[in-house]
Amino acid sequence: MNKKYDIINKEKKNLINEIDSFEKEKEELNKELDLLNNEKVELNKGINTLKKEKEEEIKQKNLFKKEKENLNKKVITLNNEKEELNKIIEDLKNENEELINEINSKNNEQKNTNKEIENINNQKENLIKEKNSIKKENNNFKTQINLLKKEKEDLKKINNDLLESQKIINNEKEELNKKLELINKEKEVYGFYLTNHPVRFYKDQDNNIIDLIDIKKYFNKTVDSIIMIDKITRIKTKNGDDMAFITGSDEECSLEFVVFPKAYQEIENINKNDIVKINGKVERKNDYQIIVNTCIKLKINN
Repeated sequence: MNKKYDIINKEKKNLINEIDSFEKEKEELNKELDLLNNEKVELNKGINTLKKEKEEEIKQKNLFKKEKENLNKKVITLNNEKEELNKIIEDLKNENEELINEINSKNNEQKNTNKEIENINNQKENLIKEKNSIKKENNNFKTQINLLKKEKEDLKKINNDLLESQKIINNEKEELNKKLELINKEKEVYGFYLTNHPVRFYKDQDNNIIDLIDIKKYFNKTVDSIIMIDKITRIKTKNGDDMAFITGSDEECSLEFVVFPKAYQEIENINKNDIVKINGKVERKNDYQIIVNTCIKLKINN
């Protein structure tokens, strides 16, 4: 019996212990339940917050949709406006091109007009110049007429003076011929010139004529001389060309003059006793001589 009670007591104790442990576990579970309830409350609050946020998001999405629709409408409107603007721009470009073409055409017309104006102005200037030139020519013509009248009067006076001068010259020429005849007679009678050599009369009229006696001073220079032809010897060169050697004299000296083929035509009509003016270069071989460049008759003596 006692053993049964002991066993029962033990089992009772065990049950009590188990009940205590259950109680403790219940307390723990209650605490956990409270925590879970608190968490549930917090979760409910979070869920409510999320619901509100979701509702806000839905509202915003709806707003965005509306805004997007409005924006799409605006984009469509803008695209339509853009197309219209592009058409307007194209029309403006075409109008601008037409205007540019018109402007270029007007510029070309203006240039042509300006050229025509310039031509007209140039013609006007030329006409003015011609008019002034005609006036000047007219004035010059009048002046020339007046000058011609004066010249005619002067010519009359000069003619009268020339007639008087001619008379004087004729008188002097007669006297000169008489003197030359006298000199030539002196040469014929005495064999030399007693009064004056014939070339003296010509040398006195030209200060550039040298005296043959001073020929040494003019070596290798070109000079002018007046001589009487004392002798002329005409020969042929090896090539068959004509040349000549002239002996000529003035009142103090005689000298040899050489005429090469290139100057031969200068003395073709020159004869002995002619008085001539010779231009030539002074050279020397054995004696001094003059190489003839030109020869001009001053007087013919026969």
